[in-house]
Amino acid sequence: MKEYWTSLASLLGVLAFCQGILQTVFPPELRFAFLKLFNKIFHWFLLLLLLRHHGDRRRQHQRALQRRPALPELHRLHLRQPPQPDTCPQLQRHHFWAL
Repeated sequence: MKEYWTSLASLLGVLAFCQGILQTVFPPELRFAFLKLFNKIFHWFLLLLLLRHHGDRRRQHQRALQRRPALPELHRLHLRQPPQPDTCPQLQRHHFWAL
């Protein structure tokens, strides 16, 4: 286990050394501009992955719908209003929201 900690410490030392060199060689404005560009490219990449994943999921859903037999009762979904307490005796007894 001791070897892992020494390896980690040496890697952190190398990173600190490289960071010190980068800070002395490149001005803060250039580093900031590079980080902004890297951030924009990274977000484009994530957006591309998200859209690609969404398209794959959509195609999988469409294939599943094509394989399944069509059920006419599933296509006729009727949304109704929830019953009001004054029209439903069960809700009149148990309406907790009107305290």
